[in-house]
Amino acid sequence: MLENHGYWLADAAIQKHVPALLPANIPPLKVPHPAWAGPEDKLKEALRDSRKRTLLGHASRAAK
Repeated sequence: MLENHGYWLADAAIQKHVPALLPANIPPLKVPHPAWAGPEDKLKEALRDSRKRTLLGHASRAAK
Protein backbone atom coordinates (compact mmCIF):
# COMPACT_ATOMS: atom_id res chain seq x y z
CA MET A 1 0.00 0.00 0.00
CA LEU A 2 2.73 2.47 0.93
CA GLU A 3 4.84 1.43 -2.04
CA ASN A 4 1.92 2.23 -4.35
CA HIS A 5 1.57 5.60 -2.63
CA GLY A 6 5.22 6.35 -3.35
CA TYR A 7 4.72 5.56 -7.04
CA TRP A 8 1.69 7.88 -7.20
CA LEU A 9 3.57 10.69 -5.44
CA ALA A 10 6.61 10.35 -7.70
CA ASP A 11 4.41 10.31 -10.81
CA ALA A 12 2.52 13.42 -9.71
CA ALA A 13 5.73 15.26 -8.79
CA ILE A 14 7.40 14.53 -12.12
CA GLN A 15 4.30 15.57 -14.08
CA LYS A 16 4.03 18.82 -12.12
CA HIS A 17 7.66 19.88 -11.68
CA VAL A 18 9.64 18.40 -14.60
CA PRO A 19 7.21 17.43 -17.36
CA ALA A 20 9.98 17.97 -19.94
CA LEU A 21 11.54 14.70 -18.74
CA LEU A 22 8.46 12.71 -19.76
CA PRO A 23 8.14 11.06 -23.17
CA ALA A 24 5.50 12.38 -25.58
CA ASN A 25 3.26 9.32 -25.23
CA ILE A 26 3.55 8.41 -21.58
CA PRO A 27 1.92 5.08 -20.68
CA PRO A 28 -0.46 4.94 -17.73
CA LEU A 29 1.17 4.45 -14.33
CA LYS A 30 1.38 0.83 -13.17
CA VAL A 31 1.69 0.44 -9.42
CA PRO A 32 3.61 -2.58 -8.08
CA HIS A 33 0.68 -3.86 -6.01
CA PRO A 34 -2.56 -3.23 -7.95
CA ALA A 35 -4.59 -5.32 -5.49
CA TRP A 36 -3.88 -2.60 -2.91
CA ALA A 37 -4.91 0.28 -5.17
CA GLY A 38 -8.43 0.37 -3.78
CA PRO A 39 -11.27 0.38 -2.91
CA GLU A 40 -10.89 2.74 0.00
CA ASP A 41 -12.84 0.61 2.49
CA LYS A 42 -10.42 -2.31 1.93
CA LEU A 43 -7.46 0.00 2.63
CA LYS A 44 -9.09 1.44 5.75
CA GLU A 45 -9.73 -2.07 7.09
CA ALA A 46 -6.12 -3.09 6.45
CA LEU A 47 -4.86 -0.02 8.32
CA ARG A 48 -7.47 -0.12 11.10
CA ASP A 49 -5.15 -1.42 13.83
CA SER A 50 -1.85 -0.19 12.39
CA ARG A 51 -1.65 2.60 14.98
CA LYS A 52 -1.31 -0.05 17.72
CA ARG A 53 2.17 -1.07 16.61
CA THR A 54 5.21 0.16 18.49
CA LEU A 55 8.85 0.50 17.58
CA LEU A 56 9.39 -3.02 18.97
CA GLY A 57 6.49 -4.59 17.10
CA HIS A 58 2.82 -5.07 17.79
CA ALA A 59 1.75 -3.45 21.07
CA SER A 60 0.35 -6.65 22.61
CA ARG A 61 3.64 -8.49 22.03
CA ALA A 62 5.94 -5.64 23.12
CA ALA A 63 4.93 -5.96 26.79
CA LYS A 64 5.95 -9.64 26.99
